[in-house]
Amino acid sequence: MVNHSSTANKMITFFTLSRKWVDRLSNTWMVIAMLCLLLLPLVIGLGLVLKSLPLFQTYSFGSLITSADWSPMEGKFGFYAFIIGSLWVTLLSFILSAPVCLLAAIYLTQYAPKWLTQVMYFVIDVLAGIPSVVYGAWGVLVVVPLVSEYLALAFGFYAFIIGSLWVTLLSFILSAPVCLLAAIYLTQ
Repeated sequence: MVNHSSTANKMITFFTLSRKWVDRLSNTWMVIAMLCLLLLPLVIGLGLVLKSLPLFQTYSFGSLITSADWSPMEGKFGFYAFIIGSLWVTLLSFILSAPVCLLAAIYLTQYAPKWLTQVMYFVIDVLAGIPSVVYGAWGVLVVVPLVSEYLALAFGFYAFIIGSLWVTLLSFILSAPVCLLAAIYLTQ
């Protein structure tokens, strides 16, 4: 007669040792992966600093930031125009998208039928998950030939900002306490 309990105990011991080995291997791998992810930005930053040292030895940081001259072949590296351009695009995107997003969020949370709200949540989540590079590429490849050279870039940023701001405002309005929402209706 075969003793099944001793066979079962041997199998349990075998699997336990194997599981301990797998856990140690997994933990070691996760620690190595975490360290790589933590060190990668530091290595990239160090590489950027080392490659830019000749530029900083020639020009001061202040002159690079405040100069608008950009001609790398002549040794002129002014970042002022790029910084101001980025700030203008950000400001204009916000000015164009904030009212639309706020009104759409209010409509979807307070007035829209339930089925429309559910559909729009899905659409907005998908739009917010698309990287801004895709919106930029779409703007350059599709909108530029159809609309014009100046409106395409603004529209690409506008679409990205709408998705992001819309999701934020929807979450904000939905998290408002019911008593505050009731107060809005009572004051009308």
